[in-house]
Amino acid sequence: MNDFVTTLIDAMKQTMNRFGLPPDMTEAVATHLEEFIRRYLSGDKVYIPSGRRTSIDHRNHEIRQAFNGRNHDALCRRFGISKSTLYRILRKPINAHGRR
Repeated sequence: MNDFVTTLIDAMKQTMNRFGLPPDMTEAVATHLEEFIRRYLSGDKVYIPSGRRTSIDHRNHEIRQAFNGRNHDALCRRFGISKSTLYRILRKPINAHGRR
């Protein structure tokens, strides 16, 4: 986690500098955030979603639209997925937002 925290703090400093925060304020905010992260997350594994949910939903929609009952192999090749993933996508019910 040390490398991750260091990388995250450096990225935050760069971002704050880009937005014009003075160097002393940038350092103070970064130090505060680093202390917060270490205090609350030290020793824990943290899951950070990729943010790709929308693209996965779009891909799954395309797969359902293209599926004709006989094109399993072609869809698996086209989308780079396994047959078990294809079947999971096809059997997942659609929710209120149009997602399966």
